[in-house]
Amino acid sequence: MRKSKVKYASAISVVIMFTPIIAMTMLLVSGCEKKDSNVAKVGVNLSLTGSLAYWGTQLKQGMEIAVAESNENKQAEKLQVIFEDNQGQAKNAISIFQKFASVEKVSAIVTAHTYIAQPQRPLAQQYQIPLLATIVSAVGFGKENSWSFLDSPTHDQITPPVADYVARDLQAKTAVILVVNDDYGTDGASFFKQEFERDGGKVTGQETFGNTDKEMRSQLTAIQTVANPTGTVLGDPS
Repeated sequence: MRKSKVKYASAISVVIMFTPIIAMTMLLVSGCEKKDSNVAKVGVNLSLTGSLAYWGTQLKQGMEIAVAESNENKQAEKLQVIFEDNQGQAKNAISIFQKFASVEKVSAIVTAHTYIAQPQRPLAQQYQIPLLATIVSAVGFGKENSWSFLDSPTHDQITPPVADYVARDLQAKTAVILVVNDDYGTDGASFFKQEFERDGGKVTGQETFGNTDKEMRSQLTAIQTVANPTGTVLGDPS
């Protein structure tokens, strides 16, 4: 009984999480030209295999549930969703975007993760196809052009409370920042440092890692050897 309740609660949370994404997608495609006036074709460019497969799979399953519920509404515009796996590689995501635009003729594209989503923004402008990104916290994602949109809180919203917690609750006086080497990481590092030092702390160093790195022994060794911090912040490679 407990397992069934947990499974049901998980399904409900997935629907709650992804229904806004579907709603925003429908809003974006409402003004786009469609081959079938009753069906909006949406391309979903996710990492279903590779290092980001967990997140990509969760997104896919959540969107499938939300789309099914949306399509049950007889008054709502119907959605046809096409999933493609970019394998956690930006170059693959670019090729998939081009396929969605030129072959599938989609009305909108949904994608995820900073380093995968950002290279697709110029293509959104080129093909004039709305690009909706999630799990992207880099500040200013949607400012590059009028075809790129973000469904995710940015670092200026989510990182200052983390810095406050580290400084005030954990009472850390120094910190070294370990972040992923892209705009997600650099934006997070900037806002953390700003807020942490406003609270009286001091950031004594910063280390980075690549999006596909799984081994960070050298960065951790450098942190402990050089900085000897009382607090360390880890960046999530998303």
